[in-house]
Amino acid sequence: MSMSKAAFVVISSILFLSACTSLPANKEALSRSITAAGGDANAYVTKNSDTLFEIAYNNRTDLYQELLAQGLKIEQVPYNLVGHALVWANYQQHHDILEMMLESGAPISAGERWSVETTVYGVKQPLSIAIGHDDTRLVQTLLKHGASVTNKKQASLSYDQRIYAAIQEAIKNNRNNAVQAFKAAGFGKQVAAVYKQMPTQAASNGGSGGGLFGSLAGAALGATVGGDLGNVLMLSAAEAALTGDDEPTQTAPVQPKQKVEEQSPEQKRDDLMSRVKEMMFKGAYAESLPLFAELDSLPVPLDPEVNFYWGKAFVETKQADKGLAKLYRYVQSADEKAPHYQEAQSLISRAKAM
Repeated sequence: MSMSKAAFVVISSILFLSACTSLPANKEALSRSITAAGGDANAYVTKNSDTLFEIAYNNRTDLYQELLAQGLKIEQVPYNLVGHALVWANYQQHHDILEMMLESGAPISAGERWSVETTVYGVKQPLSIAIGHDDTRLVQTLLKHGASVTNKKQASLSYDQRIYAAIQEAIKNNRNNAVQAFKAAGFGKQVAAVYKQMPTQAASNGGSGGGLFGSLAGAALGATVGGDLGNVLMLSAAEAALTGDDEPTQTAPVQPKQKVEEQSPEQKRDDLMSRVKEMMFKGAYAESLPLFAELDSLPVPLDPEVNFYWGKAFVETKQADKGLAKLYRYVQSADEKAPHYQEAQSLISRAKAM
């Protein structure tokens, strides 16, 4: 079931009027409410289950900052409450609160799972919402945090296959800003592979198989072989174009060839951290920011001090909200005797005054 823009406006207005009745007016009021509820921010948002949704819906970064200051660990909040908030932050195109929630540890998988499991309003996946808006910043933010597009039927597809499906959705619907966002996020080869297969898609278009993916990759070849198999065939063809294989199979999509890594992830992490510390010493804060994105993408554990340096770089480049999210995450994980603890508190005070 799809949802028109007009229907979305009506539905979102109804939800807003029916749900946004108990949100504290400011940070001080929220702090008092948490204290009155026992001082546990996680328990507070769990009991007052509309809180995160209302904060996201209204783009109330000030209240979310206060939750973090009160010790909120967003990754420990029930997934449905987090997912509800993430999805509606996307619908409303509230970049600031979305980025703050994700940067502070909210798993994008919560939004994907909630949108799959909910049965009302024709809710879409976060990445599909961003593509529909043709919003470069939304798409880039979601991709940075591992978003893709899937549903229950396609749960067995790989991350790469789901990315191909999302790219095809953007191309099919002429969402050119979204396509450029995929390229900027490092998926240029995948975009080129999907473009290369568009004649195949056009020749096969018209199928209605594929469930949710009928609006994504399932339409290609859907009329001939059915949505699920058509989806796998299309994604396999795209991967074959990427890797140079001419005859993709129907059951086992060809995986992109892996480049030989010159460094292990652990070695790359250590090298990046050395460069980060050097840039911190030199005061090259803006230049250091891309290094943190590289660190964040590595499949290895990171030291808590990464959040300190990342937060400091944000504060020094006048990005207070992002800086606070990182610094709060650091002080929650660090002991008061940790080397950067006092400086982190000082930076938090600076950021709040910006």
